[in-house]
Amino acid sequence: MVVIMGAALLLLLAQSAVAASRAAAAADLAALAAADAARGITPGDPCAVARAVALKNNAAVRGCSQAPDASVQVRVELNAGPLLGVARGLARAGPPSGPAAVPRGPAADPRPGPAAVPPAVPPGPNAVPPPG
Repeated sequence: MVVIMGAALLLLLAQSAVAASRAAAAADLAALAAADAARGITPGDPCAVARAVALKNNAAVRGCSQAPDASVQVRVELNAGPLLGVARGLARAGPPSGPAAVPRGPAADPRPGPAAVPPAVPPGPNAVPPPG
């Protein structure tokens, strides 16, 4: 009897972890889609877009707010079943800000520099060794 109770408890614990992960993923996806709409990358009202994406992930938007910097915060709820109740997720998405927003790498560097050197190709199995 103790083993069965322990197994049931572990099963409920695993189901609650899966529900929490699904709620977090639904909130992330809804916030990302809403942020794209807020920046004008995709058409539509940001909160309406968030509701549509959450609905596709079997979640319901319980809160949606847009900041002046085009970031969007979305709160969702997902029905986790009769024993577990409701799983909640919260996510915020928006344009990058601060020093991390500056593009990095050779394509973004406006300073002139040496031309890129292609990587050396290793010799194949039939390559002739250099003399010497």
